[in-house]
Amino acid sequence: MPRSSSLRRSPVARGRTRPPIKTPKGGAVMLVRTLAKELASLGRANRVCSGPTTTDKTLALTDTARLKRITDPTLLGGVGGPRQQAMATLLFAGEDASCVAGVDLPVDDGIAA
Repeated sequence: MPRSSSLRRSPVARGRTRPPIKTPKGGAVMLVRTLAKELASLGRANRVCSGPTTTDKTLALTDTARLKRITDPTLLGGVGGPRQQAMATLLFAGEDASCVAGVDLPVDDGIAA
């Protein structure tokens, strides 16, 4: 029987996030680690942490100054799109990551670094 892969998604926690926001994110981190340990015989559990994501809709609603404020904290100087988020999710779900469990993968252009 093939082993399954459980994926969770949540936004990246920045260092400047207010304490009420950090607590639930910490809970999400521990949930994935606990799932990975307790359910290892059934499959893997990981979490993809998304940063700001550009879409046609967000670009239409965002002026140049606001987009600059969003991209300034990124190490890579940009903002990824839905394709980058999807590729990270597919990596974790596929057999190429069969030895990866209990991990948070920030897909955030370096914000969490």
